[in-house]
Amino acid sequence: MLVLPVLFTLPVENAKAINWEGKEDWLSDSAPFPTLTKDVPQPLPKALPSCEEREKQRQANSYNPVAIAGVNCVDRKK
Repeated sequence: MLVLPVLFTLPVENAKAINWEGKEDWLSDSAPFPTLTKDVPQPLPKALPSCEEREKQRQANSYNPVAIAGVNCVDRKK
């Protein structure tokens, strides 16, 4: 019974942020971070297939997404 009041009276620290990997996010705030990342190239965007290709895939498998020009395919007729 006396344990809970003692636990509630202990000093409390602020919570520290944890990144998506489950580790403290200390590296982005430190000085060497820009040095480590300045020469890393940006990823290249993947080219979208044509809407005709998407529609053929959808006809073969109805679980494939519907072809929407500009969203998941490129309309090359124009």
